Amino acid sequence: MAHLIVLMKFLIKCLWESPTFNTLVNKSSGLLKLFLVFPLVIIHFSEIELAVWLLFGSIIFISDLLHQQTSLMASRMVAACYGGAVNLDALEYGKIKNKSDPNWSLLEKLYSSLRFINFSTATVGFLVSLCFGWFTLSPLCKEILEPKEIWISLFVLIGGQFLSQAFGRYASVIRGMNFVALNSRWEAFFSLLATFVVTIGIRNGFGLLEVILIQQGFSCLSIIRRKFLLNFVIKGRFSLTASSSINLLLIRQIYTPLWKTIIRTFSLKGISRLAVIFLSRFLDIGALNSVLITVKLFDLLEQFITVPLTSNVPMLAKKAVAGQLINFTNDIKKLYRYCLLMQVCGAGFIIYFGETLLIILSSKSNLLGVGNLCLLAMLHFLSSQVRQSLMITTITNNIIGLKRLILGMFFGAMLCFIVMPISPILGFILASYLPVVMFLNIYPLAEASKLILIKPNQFIKEILILPYSFFIILIILKITFNV
Repeated sequence: MAHLIVLMKFLIKCLWESPTFNTLVNKSSGLLKLFLVFPLVIIHFSEIELAVWLLFGSIIFISDLLHQQTSLMASRMVAACYGGAVNLDALEYGKIKNKSDPNWSLLEKLYSSLRFINFSTATVGFLVSLCFGWFTLSPLCKEILEPKEIWISLFVLIGGQFLSQAFGRYASVIRGMNFVALNSRWEAFFSLLATFVVTIGIRNGFGLLEVILIQQGFSCLSIIRRKFLLNFVIKGRFSLTASSSINLLLIRQIYTPLWKTIIRTFSLKGISRLAVIFLSRFLDIGALNSVLITVKLFDLLEQFITVPLTSNVPMLAKKAVAGQLINFTNDIKKLYRYCLLMQVCGAGFIIYFGETLLIILSSKSNLLGVGNLCLLAMLHFLSSQVRQSLMITTITNNIIGLKRLILGMFFGAMLCFIVMPISPILGFILASYLPVVMFLNIYPLAEASKLILIKPNQFIKEILILPYSFFIILIILKITFNV
């Protein structure tokens, strides 16, 4: 019995301190919104409010993109400083001189420069979201007598986004110093609390505006919470206020890979978000909601399956700086297997049980038909694998494939204008996912294989071939028998 208690304490400690587990818990709190908030939104919101709710994700996509990529870039650079890096140029084995101890002086300068970086990207995100909101919501607002509440909701949403992103450096430093588990636990707690309050509010008659006010209120409270966590993490080891000057060299070292990764991410996902905005002009509310719900499920899945990689970015970046090649390679292979296993299982669940899930949730909308659903699932799976391969290369700030991505972006835009007017749903699926698969295919995988010093065919044989085969069989069975 005593041995069992010791084992249980050990397991609880491992889970409590695990970045991957705590990040999954944090992501699970987001999944809870799907089961609690989303069904209530479908039941209690009007058709216009529901459409606006679903479109908000596309409206703030650019803002979220700027924030997420800036945050990831900052976390990697903080991790490099914490690993003893002397400079923050592209991290390559044997080409960066590093010390054994954290470089607190460089970290202090980096933190000061992040003030400017976060404020500038938050401002750009606010302005772009404002323009997208006007373009997307104007046609919908013409159908109602009092559109004032919708416009106020938009301003509250993008205003809250701006404040949260302008102070994003707090979370970046916490994660970069490898306190991912600590940060994720608190993020999960605040997310669960916000979800609980929103759920009660909707059940008591709250509309779109009240829900947005609650969510952005918790977002602003999280800024204060992150500042307290940051003070706890650094414990006086470097000053948060010693330097207020902008270090132009650091700004350049941040912006050089940052603009590349922003273009890369926009090329990977931006067309699908813009396609949603155009799609809303071709479909009725019911058909549009079916597309948005299907895409939302697959996007939510992708957020979860990338957790093993994203939650360990600081640790992997630190090993890359330190030149721990064998450990770095083994960790990458192990984490990629986890991601792929989660994706195959999750995509299979959506294909076979997604419609049943919507019935349980009392949804008035359906998933796409079997043909479109399987096509979207396959292209989403392949494009997601491309994005994961690219994620491996960006751990060392090596941004690749920009020319291919830009060509793919223009190809996707062309599909939007040519195919979508003829067949809106097919045009949306092809424009959203086909360019990534067509223009990048195995190129990111080959580059990632070079980074971990194994051949691409060996990577495919060891990690990819079995899950890919199983997923293709699932697709074929679904199309053939519609089970």
